[in-house]
Amino acid sequence: MLATVCAAAHAIEDRADAEPNKPVAPGQTIVRKLTPSLYRETAARSAFDLNLRGNREQDTFRAGQYRRGSEFQQTRAGYERQFGLTLGGYCSA
Repeated sequence: MLATVCAAAHAIEDRADAEPNKPVAPGQTIVRKLTPSLYRETAARSAFDLNLRGNREQDTFRAGQYRRGSEFQQTRAGYERQFGLTLGGYCSA
């Protein structure tokens, strides 16, 4: 049996091709991108990977699920907060 999955990435704010880690302007809504993927190999079972990435201002989140038949499964989640760091110091010659 041969199955093919065709799907497009869904995003908002016309930023489907934007890097999700790029900060969003203040007051802008959450930017998110959903990416489903199907991997087929001749030497291994097919695998399916579903990822949701997004950000709002300095906050970035990720969630994903990877499954390769009944052999392997992995659920992932992550969160990042961007902040500026100023290093002050004095130099003398």
